[in-house]
Amino acid sequence: MITMGEKHKYETCSTINHKGEDKIDVKKQKIFESIKNVKKNAELKTGYCYDIKMRYHSKIYQSYYEYIDPHPEDPRRISRIYNKIKENDLLKDMAAIDIRTATNDEILKIHTNELLNKIMSLEQKTPKELKELTNQSDSIYFNLESFKSAKLAAGGAIEACKAVVDNKVSNSFAIIRPPGHHAEPDKPSGFCLFSNAAISARYILDNYPNKVKKIVILDWDIHHGNGTHLAFEDNPNVLYISLHRFEMNKFYPGTKLGDIDQVGKDAGEGYCCNVTWPVGGINDVEYMYAFRKIVMPICEEFDPDFVIISSGFDAADGDVIGQCHVSPQCYGQMTHMMKSLANGNLTVLLEGGYNLNSISNSALEVTKVLMGEPPKPFINKKVSTGEVILPKPEVLKNLQRIIELQSKYWKCLRNDSHTIGTDDIGFIDLNIGYKKKFDAAEDSDFDSDDEAVQSTKLINPLTEILQKQRYNSLKQQYNMDNFPYLGIPVYKELAEYISQPLLVLGNVVEAKKCIVLVHEVPKIYLPLDSTNTTNHIDLINLKSSQVVDPSLKMIAWAKKHNYALIDVSLPFIENAPLSLAVMTSLWDDYLSSFPNLNKFSWISLGYPAYQQTSQMVSNLATPEFRNKCSSLISFINHDSMTLNNLKSIHQNFSSNSSINLVDWHYSNSLLLVGKSHQIFQPAVAVNANATLNNGSTVPAGTVSFGHTDTPHNAIKICTPDLGTDLIVSEQDNSTIINGNQIQLKRISQENQFYINGVSTFEKGDPTCSIVNTSTINENGNVAQPKLRKKYGRIIKCDCSGYGIAGLWELMEERWDECADFVLDSFDD
Repeated sequence: MITMGEKHKYETCSTINHKGEDKIDVKKQKIFESIKNVKKNAELKTGYCYDIKMRYHSKIYQSYYEYIDPHPEDPRRISRIYNKIKENDLLKDMAAIDIRTATNDEILKIHTNELLNKIMSLEQKTPKELKELTNQSDSIYFNLESFKSAKLAAGGAIEACKAVVDNKVSNSFAIIRPPGHHAEPDKPSGFCLFSNAAISARYILDNYPNKVKKIVILDWDIHHGNGTHLAFEDNPNVLYISLHRFEMNKFYPGTKLGDIDQVGKDAGEGYCCNVTWPVGGINDVEYMYAFRKIVMPICEEFDPDFVIISSGFDAADGDVIGQCHVSPQCYGQMTHMMKSLANGNLTVLLEGGYNLNSISNSALEVTKVLMGEPPKPFINKKVSTGEVILPKPEVLKNLQRIIELQSKYWKCLRNDSHTIGTDDIGFIDLNIGYKKKFDAAEDSDFDSDDEAVQSTKLINPLTEILQKQRYNSLKQQYNMDNFPYLGIPVYKELAEYISQPLLVLGNVVEAKKCIVLVHEVPKIYLPLDSTNTTNHIDLINLKSSQVVDPSLKMIAWAKKHNYALIDVSLPFIENAPLSLAVMTSLWDDYLSSFPNLNKFSWISLGYPAYQQTSQMVSNLATPEFRNKCSSLISFINHDSMTLNNLKSIHQNFSSNSSINLVDWHYSNSLLLVGKSHQIFQPAVAVNANATLNNGSTVPAGTVSFGHTDTPHNAIKICTPDLGTDLIVSEQDNSTIINGNQIQLKRISQENQFYINGVSTFEKGDPTCSIVNTSTINENGNVAQPKLRKKYGRIIKCDCSGYGIAGLWELMEERWDECADFVLDSFDD
């Protein structure tokens, strides 16, 4: 019987092997070819192709500002790379590959005749017409030389690949432009005219059927190569892997094609793999982690005969468009790993990259590795502290989603516990929950007519079971049902994470007053079976296990008072951007347009829900939102293992109102926080007191801030744990702590992804940095000053507020306060 991994291997190979000995011969032949190629690569040089005429494709500037701020797709991109390689004295050890223009027939293998004629017609346009076409196009410009340059780029890509397959060079680097991976079959876009990688891959497959049957196209440009994806999405002979920023279609090119569930179609299903970055600022460690966990295992299982790298350098550190921090060394490491495939038959094609220094330095490292130099160590530690840099948590969670989804097609990504033996007819698909049969033999025990039984779902995620049980219970008890408007993309994506994510109580469309309840899915308390003393396996005591769902209290209260309610379960930890998008859509697409709604109360349960609610309020600072949102209530629990800082509201001002958002938020908010939360904890004590210049003594505390000049009548103190300076001066019986963007340690390190640059204390506010002398106790601790207004009205509760149990305690303790606040806000 055929396993999934074998299916990939044999379906994509046209070699016919009817006998067992033929298969053995094929393996021997591959070993001999591998040895032969090692000798070949030792003798041959790295090839390159380059032609200055590709610089002739340039923007027709229409204003003075375009001269001083050139277009990102600068013609100098290729000459800077070429000159960088030349300056390092490498060209003498490389082989020049003659470049040519691609033929129309070669271009038509990928693109439509209409597109070819459109680009060809540019040569007959007037400058005015070219400018008009440029203004109408999708991130692309044209001039009289655009068609010739684009054909040179495509032809250079073909010749660079061909030279490797013909054994004229060991590998090659095509220094070409304009780039190509955004050019779709029927339209140019994103600086791209023709799809260079797709055209060259198609040429190699068509003209070398005996040598090359399978090709990997690896695209590490920071943008998704939508053109390359479309060219081969139904082709099982081309594996397309793209690493790119996606961020829910918000990053260019902003098409659904770049999402992780776009895996190809028809015969090509499973041969597209999108490795998406959910945030910017990606470093070497994230790229290397993705390569080791996803890219290389899939490529090795695919076992290609040839490799093409769509090498955009816009993820490089310093590129203002990519806004990531990949080092030249990391590009060298990735090139080194890709060289291990296909006996080293590899061609690198230039795509994007718009910082001239970054692309030339990165291309230099790639060239050195192609020529046989060992790659340099990538950056995995902070230079200043030596601290190891770890992948971002949101990146790791997203990569795990990709692994789970791609494991449907690639055996190498499946956990050992889910691996099925080679004699099995299929495998348990963790995405659909049952054993999928892909090639049942005639003597199979499965009856072909018994599909319903075959598709019996044996595996269900626990969260899905809980959500379905919750929905059934709420429907039976309160007549709640699914939110009636789930057709827009953001809700469809949410449904992939959580079953029944949005529920409604009452007629929310016609209601005058409504409650929006935002929370995570219910949590489970699973105690271990303490009586299990003889077995090393920890068993769960099911009788003592409990499901904790604090949201039920609010739902029951809303039903009692006949209020309409929207219940929202969100994946805050797994996908915070999606959670924020859903909450924003609730207002933009529905609450703002419900005809009768005049007031609603927004209630968030738990710290993650509060965190995203704060960001949403900062983003939706419109007068209409403030008029309708009568109260914002947050129950904030505390996890001692993570940093749970309060999130300040941006000081936004609406052009249509003189009301300060911070003042509005303070008047309409209620933050119920457990007493164990870190914002109520004093700073770390300092054993020694400090003496001011006037002779008075002030004990030092731990405060983190930027350096500033020491004022008169002040002393500079070094804090023991952070190693930062503390400047304290005495004025009007108060101790003043000065500095740029001062933050108390308990509210430091605000997550930049959610709120940019908002600190506890802000420079320029004379009242923000005063700590009254009475707050400094005899033990040398700097006690907490009064929290700033922009955090809202904070109430310290008596219970601890730890974890999910603490959240339940918060609601039990302060329920009356919450209910009264909602009622008062509705009455007002």
